[in-house]
Amino acid sequence: MQMAGLTKMSGEADRPLVTLSPKGNEVMMGRQEVSMIWPFARRSAAPDRRGRPGSAHGGFCRPGEFDEDLFMKLKELRNELAREAGIPLTRFSTTTLEAMARLKPTTRRGAMNIHGIGERKAARYLDDFLEIIAEHCGV
Repeated sequence: MQMAGLTKMSGEADRPLVTLSPKGNEVMMGRQEVSMIWPFARRSAAPDRRGRPGSAHGGFCRPGEFDEDLFMKLKELRNELAREAGIPLTRFSTTTLEAMARLKPTTRRGAMNIHGIGERKAARYLDDFLEIIAEHCGV
């Protein structure tokens, strides 16, 4: 939002203050419209670990709107894995699944940009979730 000129930063480095810019205020008041997109990485020519070509959206398929059907599939997988292991839902939080359903990562690199997915969870659980997303997206 700062790059779009909607916010400005002031204050000290250890206590920054983010406020609306005049343009941001116009947008908030409904007098001006703005459209922004998620900043994707450039297309990678290198294949992912399954040999698929790099994604046009930096490891994401059709990102944007929340996909309720995909979210339910991911949630079902999470519950199934927890039942099989006999443990509570510790794989990915509901918030992380919601981000997956919105961004639809198809590569480990893309998924690692989502809050709640670190190296350890990615190594243990991510492949099953990426497979569900890829099938859902037809990749």
